[in-house]
Amino acid sequence: MAAESYTGYSGSMEERVEFTFTLLRLESYHIGRRSIRLHGQFTKKTRDAYGSSQKKPCTKTLWLPRTFPIDQEQTLLYFLQNQAAENVS
Repeated sequence: MAAESYTGYSGSMEERVEFTFTLLRLESYHIGRRSIRLHGQFTKKTRDAYGSSQKKPCTKTLWLPRTFPIDQEQTLLYFLQNQAAENVS
């Protein structure tokens, strides 16, 4: 399985914290009207003005807003279907 990541940030520019969740194992996903919910095992890296850190793998649910272009969403859904099929077999 190729490692896939979701990157974002929180806070103002002065207090910004960037985070990256890397998917290790997809347990389930759900496509809602406004978001896509991913449940699985992830690692989390954070970076701020003081440095960076990485946490141990954890089981988490991520909610991704459906705000990206349709071709990117189709690529994501294709990837999720493949990951779900790998976990079944």
